[in-house]
Parts: sequence; structure tokens; C-alpha cells
Amino acid sequence: MICGERPWPVDLIWADGSGGGGPMADEAVKAVWWSLLVKGGDGVFYYCGPRGEEASEIRRLLGKEPVAVPSGLWDALRTLRLIRTVWEERDVRAVR
Repeated sequence: MICGERPWPVDLIWADGSGGGGPMADEAVKAVWWSLLVKGGDGVFYYCGPRGEEASEIRRLLGKEPVAVPSGLWDALRTLRLIRTVWEERDVRAVR
């Protein structure tokens, strides 16, 4: 799995605050998202752990395994509307 004690590659990109000359390009953010989807599959749900979204809610509401992503990556994914909170995902599923 992608989670754990090791830093994420995108953490390393932003580690010095410069982001290698600026924020990640939209294409790079989309490539990271695609990689997460392929590696994680349908059984995981990515969330921003430091923002207080509870892993137990992901398990309870969605029946998926929670995987925390770094806040910088979360912000980039949210900007492109590629990722949802657990409650947004629950609401989308309720409409289907």
C-alpha cells in the first residue's frame, strides 16, 4: 500500500517549500491521482488525515479502507475536483 511511515514522493516535491519551482502542474496532479486509483483499487478511499476526517467514518459509511494523503496533495486534488470528502462521496452515492 502507498501509506505508512515513509514520505510520499509528492511530500518530497514540496518539502523545501518551493515545489521544484512552483505548484505541481495539473497534468502531474492527474497522473498522481491515476496512479493512486490503479494501485489502490476499489477497496480504498483517500482522505486528508490532518484535516480531521475520521477513518472510522470511511469504514462505516463507505465500507472502504481509509488511506491518508498529504495535505499538499489533497489540496491539489481538490482544486481539480478529483477527490471528495467521505461525506461528499456518501451524498453522491445516495443520489445514484
